[in-house]
Amino acid sequence: MTGESLRSWVRQDDEQAGRDHGRGNQTAESRDEELARLRAENGRLRKAEKEWELEREILRRAAAYFAKGMK
Repeated sequence: MTGESLRSWVRQDDEQAGRDHGRGNQTAESRDEELARLRAENGRLRKAEKEWELEREILRRAAAYFAKGMK
């Protein structure tokens, strides 16, 4: 019996038992799904960041306006 035969049998047993022994735990499909989810989340965060920039600008201008009125 060769080492490769033994590895092949272990690999087959792992596949039948639903284990992914030593080759990472994600399938290509699950990686693609995660990548799509992360890209969508990244898009939402970029949009929120732009909204926060606008809010900060409004607050900065309001603070300057009220500070000028206090003098």
